Amino acid sequence: MLSSSEEQVSAGGTTASTVQSPGTVATPGTALDWLESSTSQQNMTSVVQVQTDTIQSDQITSNDGQSSSANSHLGRELEGPTSIVGDIPDTYSLPTNWLPFDDIPLNNTLLHSLDDVPGVASATAHQRLETQASFTMLPEYMSKAYSKTSDNSALAGTKATHYSDGAGFRESRAERYMRQRRAAYAEEHGSSPGQQVHTSWISDLYARVEAASKRVGAPSDIPDSIFEELMSRLDSHATSSHILADFAAQKESLMVKSTFQLFISLYFEHFHPVNPFVDRSHLSMPFWGWSLCLATAAIGSKYFGSEEVNRFGDCLCCIVHELMLDFVNSQEPLPYIQARILASVGLCQSRQQELLRCGYNASAMAAQACLRLRLLSEDDNIGSYQDDQSLEQQWITWRFRETRRRTGLFVWLASCYFALASEHHPCLFPDQPQLRLPCREELWAAKSPQAWSTATLARRGAGPITFSAEEASRPTVPEVTLELWRHLKSQHSSNSFATIVVIHMLVHRRWTANEYLAHALRDIPHANQPNSHASERRYLGSVPDYIKWRNQCCDCFDVLHWEALSLSAKAEGLEDPVLLHLHLARLSLLAPVQDLLTFADQSTLSGITHMTPSNLYRRGASTLDPRQTIKIWATQDRYKARLAVIHAGAVLWHVRRYSSDSIVEPFALFLASLVLWAYGQTSSIRKLYESACTIGQTPLSDNEDSMSPSTTTQGSLGSHAIHDNMSTRQRMPSAMQLDRPMDDELVQYFIRFGEDLRLPLEGVDDLCAAEGPLQILQEVSSLLMEQHKPWGISETYAKFLQDLQASQWQL
Repeated sequence: MLSSSEEQVSAGGTTASTVQSPGTVATPGTALDWLESSTSQQNMTSVVQVQTDTIQSDQITSNDGQSSSANSHLGRELEGPTSIVGDIPDTYSLPTNWLPFDDIPLNNTLLHSLDDVPGVASATAHQRLETQASFTMLPEYMSKAYSKTSDNSALAGTKATHYSDGAGFRESRAERYMRQRRAAYAEEHGSSPGQQVHTSWISDLYARVEAASKRVGAPSDIPDSIFEELMSRLDSHATSSHILADFAAQKESLMVKSTFQLFISLYFEHFHPVNPFVDRSHLSMPFWGWSLCLATAAIGSKYFGSEEVNRFGDCLCCIVHELMLDFVNSQEPLPYIQARILASVGLCQSRQQELLRCGYNASAMAAQACLRLRLLSEDDNIGSYQDDQSLEQQWITWRFRETRRRTGLFVWLASCYFALASEHHPCLFPDQPQLRLPCREELWAAKSPQAWSTATLARRGAGPITFSAEEASRPTVPEVTLELWRHLKSQHSSNSFATIVVIHMLVHRRWTANEYLAHALRDIPHANQPNSHASERRYLGSVPDYIKWRNQCCDCFDVLHWEALSLSAKAEGLEDPVLLHLHLARLSLLAPVQDLLTFADQSTLSGITHMTPSNLYRRGASTLDPRQTIKIWATQDRYKARLAVIHAGAVLWHVRRYSSDSIVEPFALFLASLVLWAYGQTSSIRKLYESACTIGQTPLSDNEDSMSPSTTTQGSLGSHAIHDNMSTRQRMPSAMQLDRPMDDELVQYFIRFGEDLRLPLEGVDDLCAAEGPLQILQEVSSLLMEQHKPWGISETYAKFLQDLQASQWQL
């Protein structure tokens, strides 16, 4: 348990691109017992429990709303009741991650002292500093010199990359990236997403296929023999013609090699950079290459930018899933596992209810195959190095071993992604990936042994290294995670794929912690009634062990965030997809996700239940009203609530400017909107709660981390705190735009004194104003409905947000 002195200050973290040095990192000692134990080699055999609460059959028969595919899910019984927290020292480098949870209960007696207190102005008038400056005219010769630099200064100024371009200002990196995306979209579709001319999608397909075939140096992934095998599989399958019935008229345009080649190219252009686990050369592999060609084409079609082609991609995902059912209990080759998980990704991101159900079933089957083939452990008996191998053979061995390793990690990550979206326990567990970290991306991208050797020499600056030695030099995923947890240090953050794995290794523990504490708290009797047990589900953010674990996670994420920002700085501000995962990870820990989802379901205008992943699994009625949980989160757990709001705004910033259309993006936007929506609605009760706390407590409560030594008297401490608080508030702005980068000092000020700030966002005047919650719903809904979004589930989330209303809140 944490003492009051140990629980002084919490909730740090930044979302900024403009940041200050994080300072010296202190060293926590013993990690969580269950995190330490994960470094030992685990038995990969897992108890598989098939859950049939949402699905009745295992075959897709049609797209007309009938149920398709059984939803099996892997589960495992919790282990014995061991403590989830070990000894963690009191000294940390990021003290605001440890601001306390308030034990002051939410009830009317808390507010009795407000009755006799005169009203205090809620906000001070905003002041504007109006400056007038007179600028002298530039000499005529300067104007002539500038005119020589650019014939059209207005046009050049908007696209000036450098100050030397002569415009007087330059284009920001975010503006340049967004302009390049619009230009690429216009080149492919003939116009920007907001101005697209309504032309036939089939005509657009013809044009893009022809342009791709004429492109110089375009790769050809599908040999004729592989495509013939692919078509043979489709023709021989009993239901493929039924699934593709809606596209029978366009069969000659869609079911041709050139069209599949275009879709495969889109896969490697958009999906592969974020999820690099498919070896492109395996698409031309005899016997098995057809499955990868079909699966990558199905996912690649999602990025074409057409509603009809997107539906065609859903059909291909259905077909891949059904074809893979023939190999469920066999020793599937690696390409079949990859095809299976890609099909499940496409189905889990569909807006069609029957496909969504089928996708979660397909994901569970992929996880089961992953365990059966031991893809989550290093296996030297498969593709092992031999002394008499040639350089080319060693290269092929290294590629296969790395592909196998990355495939296991991606199946595990997909399990994490779908668990977050459904708020249901993952299929696979955090102690199961006993794999080495994936290699650096430049090694993975090498096309030959010679290119690989050149890449290793460029990084190491030493002599040549063998394939096996390079592989052996990498630590395992559990070792890196434990190093980060114990010492707040990460030495392998330059690899985005590896960093994403480590992030979700930490997030994954929330399921273990939540379930352990839920069972443990259920058996705690009332203090005044020893023989009776607590009937209500306790708010986890008030449990000392959980607080300690969550705070340590925040510190770990901060370390990864600083390093991701340093990489962003080297890329001229271009944010890596890792940052989106870091924001989502914080949201999943800092906000009561299940209660937000339940409360949203209860707050629809139409009264209907929207088929989102979180509604796939039936849950028993909670004994704690979600409104009550959200009240506790917004008031007693306000420091973490404010930090969640920071990262929710950062999700909007990242998606608007640096979107990679990743798998997690639709749910990240949806969860961010619910966090902002709930926080905006609880503005009035937060102010009442803080007023009551201010009257009932010493002013130290909001500045406990600034306390002097214990020998100082309480009175002098209070006077110093009041003076420091007033001085700090005078130096800080009166508004903070949540969906723009901000410096670390402003972030920490908001976490401590957030009720004093106005919170605008793009399209939102003030989040905490009466119209703020509805404005943020409209803004995020428009982001989800952007025309070029590849994942159909974005539309489901958008319609859900459009159906929400704001509620009246009272303490």
